[in-house]
Amino acid sequence: MAPLGIDPASVRLAAAFVDYALRRAPRDMGESRGSDDRLWYWDVLGVYYRVNDAAMRVDILLVAPARRH
Repeated sequence: MAPLGIDPASVRLAAAFVDYALRRAPRDMGESRGSDDRLWYWDVLGVYYRVNDAAMRVDILLVAPARRH
């Protein structure tokens, strides 16, 4: 078990899914935080990102462990 009790395999799986989803439909994921900023929690990861429609790009601003209660 890795630090914070997070299984590395779970993180890799979540990261692969987040990458896949954000490449295809970034505005369909997460919650809006301002005009182009979004926050999305999926399984073990929380991702804060910005969608740049003009450049057809998604900028990942922060990735952190998702909180579990």
